[in-house]
Amino acid sequence: MLYFETSDDGIHWSEDQLLAAMPQRDGEQAGHYQVSGLYDNRITTTIWASTDKGTCWKKRRTVTSNSRFNHAYVRCPLHFKAPFCFFWSDGDAHRFSKSQLYFGDFKGNVWQLPYEMKTDFEKPVKVN
Repeated sequence: MLYFETSDDGIHWSEDQLLAAMPQRDGEQAGHYQVSGLYDNRITTTIWASTDKGTCWKKRRTVTSNSRFNHAYVRCPLHFKAPFCFFWSDGDAHRFSKSQLYFGDFKGNVWQLPYEMKTDFEKPVKVN
């Protein structure tokens, strides 16, 4: 069974740095998007790092881009182990749509879980 800390919102703390997987619309600062942006299909998932306890942040990489779907609700599992460092789903914010599940690591690798499980165990597909 997995337990999730919903207050973490994709942030990982270590002794020397903070790592954050968070939604961002192109051209905006990390974590600063309008409330209406949550319902925008142009939200991407990005990785940011801070070495000064969160005072300054530097973007490390964009892990999703050019998607026609929203990638805005990133979560970190409690006591995660790479490569399952954060996870999210996508979907169309304006109409009913298919939704895919993804997970990734703080190096920027992303995997997509199968939409349909044909056996008890299925291998995720690496998307980048």
